[in-house]
Amino acid sequence: MTSFTFVEIAPMIALFAVLAYGVWVTAGPDGQWQPPLAAWIIPAGLSALFGAFSIATLWQEGLIAVYTNHSQNLWGNQVWFDLLLAVAMSWTLLLPYARRHGTRILPWMIFVFATASIGLLALAARVLYLEARRPKHNA
Repeated sequence: MTSFTFVEIAPMIALFAVLAYGVWVTAGPDGQWQPPLAAWIIPAGLSALFGAFSIATLWQEGLIAVYTNHSQNLWGNQVWFDLLLAVAMSWTLLLPYARRHGTRILPWMIFVFATASIGLLALAARVLYLEARRPKHNA
């Protein structure tokens, strides 16, 4: 009987979780997902969990492993380019919402570009939290 390690099964668990999330946010009426008032808890929790996992990974593997992982072959390059493009696009999409709420942009930009998804999840949580607290105006 074959047994799998966490490192071997974690990517598949993450894939199914992201697919389920994608279906959830897409399934709203007319494709317009309306986040519940406490929607900020999901990205905030994921930011904290992924941040803790990243700290443990850095502790075990070291900082140089980040470069080594992305510079060994074309797949490593591809993953690095994909990460950079995803961070840049996510930043572009979140920035107007952050500005609307008076967020200090420079500290968030440094945090996001230094930590990628950790910072993006934290910023998304902040934006969702502030959006939920914003007074609703009836048209």
